[in-house]
Amino acid sequence: MRPMQADLLLTACSSTRWAQLVADSGPFATTDALLEAAERAFDQLGPDDWHQGISGHARIAEVPSGDAREAQEQAGIEGADPETLAALHAGNAAYEARFGYMFLIRASGRSAAEMLAALNDRLGNPPETEFRIATEQLREITRLRLRELVS
Repeated sequence: MRPMQADLLLTACSSTRWAQLVADSGPFATTDALLEAAERAFDQLGPDDWHQGISGHARIAEVPSGDAREAQEQAGIEGADPETLAALHAGNAAYEARFGYMFLIRASGRSAAEMLAALNDRLGNPPETEFRIATEQLREITRLRLRELVS
């Protein structure tokens, strides 16, 4: 496996501290070794690092044009009815107003309706519970992206 530089790792997770911690742990003999280093690095992050990682993603149903990876990850949005899309946009705004950061969910393999249901469910969470869920979602997305990077 080739060495993992922090700038390459930032394409998997935009937390600069996480990327540097993982890069400093290399080189990695296997994908599993890389994933283990990623988990150890996540365990060392503070709230600001997590927020930086979360903010590196596109909002659900708001993929910037030309962002092929986000478009692929959010493919479940394609063909969603206008009401669902409007509810996602409104839900994103309500979530950010409530928690102070954007709603994050592993979108790969989920439909727009599934993401909207999760968003609505999570809006009722206490802040500490929701932050834990958001960070778990960031870990999950990052694991998928790391596997993609090394394949």
